[in-house]
Amino acid sequence: MQNWTTEQVLAFAPSASIAKNAQKTAIASKWQQTGKNDRAVWGLCKGSGQKPYQTVIDLNNAAPAFKCTCPTRAASCKHALALLLLYANNSLSFENANPPEWAAEWLKKRDAKAAPPHPELQETQDLSEELKAKLQAQAEKRRANFLERVELMRKGLTDFEKWLKDIIHQGIASFEREPYSFWEDASTRLVDAKAKSAANFIREIPTLINQSADWYEEVLVQLSDLYAVIQGIKNIEQLPEALQNDVLSVAGYTIKKQDLLAQEGIKDNWQVLGKKEGKGIDPNMYYRKIWLKGITSNKYALLLDYSFGGKSFDQHFAVGTFFKGELVFFPSNYPQRARLKTLLPENGYLSELDGATNLKEILKDYATALAANPWLMELPVMINQVTPFMNEAKLMLIDANNDLIPIQDRELMGWQLLALSGGHPISIFGEWTGSALIPLSAFVNGRFVEMSILQDVSEFNYSG
Repeated sequence: MQNWTTEQVLAFAPSASIAKNAQKTAIASKWQQTGKNDRAVWGLCKGSGQKPYQTVIDLNNAAPAFKCTCPTRAASCKHALALLLLYANNSLSFENANPPEWAAEWLKKRDAKAAPPHPELQETQDLSEELKAKLQAQAEKRRANFLERVELMRKGLTDFEKWLKDIIHQGIASFEREPYSFWEDASTRLVDAKAKSAANFIREIPTLINQSADWYEEVLVQLSDLYAVIQGIKNIEQLPEALQNDVLSVAGYTIKKQDLLAQEGIKDNWQVLGKKEGKGIDPNMYYRKIWLKGITSNKYALLLDYSFGGKSFDQHFAVGTFFKGELVFFPSNYPQRARLKTLLPENGYLSELDGATNLKEILKDYATALAANPWLMELPVMINQVTPFMNEAKLMLIDANNDLIPIQDRELMGWQLLALSGGHPISIFGEWTGSALIPLSAFVNGRFVEMSILQDVSEFNYSG
């Protein structure tokens, strides 16, 4: 296992408050039965209840995985980070031993998840005729299920189109009079039509009404995107295969994890450039977005994971680091989202942020991406030599050519960016939404600064 520094450990904290509390909890007197082996560290932490919290960390890969029995919903809690801090500062105090049953059981489950999704496909040349027939039958069954679901989508969305045209004919002004149940009933119809993701277009409408002076334009964008999905599903066979995947994805069809990971991916050293966590539309759902970029392939990748009921995420990534691994991209006309297939214990720290040289380059890239996938929610962007400043109470970025773009300013982020910059150009990574930049990290004085570490994670609805 590698040697960890305090800075490396705290990079896994999802917020500044958790990082601070972890340091307070990293005291030997708070811990019992700490131990380690060549893969993991574990311990019991005294909490407010009668039973101590069971905490274990899998250090077998470049990105550690945390498990704790505390009730926190954070991806990495203060107890897990505190245990890793203790280990980093004094690994000799951890006794070499076999993990206790509760830790061993969790590690065993992780091994089961990491097993090849289709081990029988690893040596196809040795397959028996019986097994080949079985695999062929399974493939045909998956195809039949896929076609059946597409037909259900087509029928349900075609019926829903009539409802959509009716409310447009009534006029946007009438939307203010409709109760929340009106929109919820409509979204339920889309869920019944196997178009769960398309239902999010409707669910978000009540949250937009009267929230800004131009709310009606935002509502029209939602309805227009939904109408485009309906037309895409109705005419799915006429679209290029790559664009078919985008239409199906935005409507709600997802590829099973095992089927995706059975495909060959891209092996590279992947830079961890940005991270964002928050609540989804469902109040019991949490999401996490990790933005990566391959050093050799120069491809961006989005790892999008969901957690329900407060369950923590399996893997953790520190912004400003890189790891070696293989990613498999979801099929798309503009591939961004991917899944991690293999993760090797090779990592390091990034020493620079190599981004665009001007803001016009970003806008050009966004136009190209949007032409490929009209439902693209945001584009990952890196930009060097830009200066944040306030312009009539609005936070903006200006480049060397004096071109401007707005920054989506949440809570104190604007002031934090201004303080980081000090009036001088800096490098920024973030998401361009088409109307504003959401900054996720900055590169200042030779180091990465993660925006979510500077402030507590704010709630953000993501429907992708």
